[in-house]
Amino acid sequence: MSTRSHLTKDLNESVKTILGRNVKILVKYMVKLETKSDKFENRMLVLTPVRVYLFTAKVPTRIDSNFHYLDIHTIDSKDPTHFSISTLDKTYVFSSIGDAGNLSSNADVILTDLSSAIKQIFPTVPLKYIIKKIEVNPIERASIFSDELRPSDPRNVGPCGGFSVQYFCMCDYHGVQYREEVSI
Repeated sequence: MSTRSHLTKDLNESVKTILGRNVKILVKYMVKLETKSDKFENRMLVLTPVRVYLFTAKVPTRIDSNFHYLDIHTIDSKDPTHFSISTLDKTYVFSSIGDAGNLSSNADVILTDLSSAIKQIFPTVPLKYIIKKIEVNPIERASIFSDELRPSDPRNVGPCGGFSVQYFCMCDYHGVQYREEVSI
């Protein structure tokens, strides 16, 4: 086993241990996070059903920062390898370097996964009402958000419009205890 794959396996286990076995991990990407002007450090970007986590890229890992999807105000990407996410209190500038496995990745893939995760929570709400500003250049790349910008067909959502998932999301966002009997 190579050192890189061993590190990745140990890093993945460390992430699962910190988040807990009950937190579903949607996808993980290795990215470079701008820490100071023109200084980037490796981080693991982890998408869960309602939050984005940034972990240090060493074992044992720790949570560097995290934010809720509803905290995202701006997504900006000027080229396929760089993107930034602005929240209420901070702007995170990323450079993509590939995902946690061996597949190469770029900003478009990461941003598509992020927008899809948000769309799972709010299937009938256009993404432009959740994230105030989405700026992707050149304009041809904006197609990564085209399906997510439009609301889903209500017939495909279910009888309650995704209430259970939205309830879980809002409980997490406001720090309120999730009550399963409410979501049933």
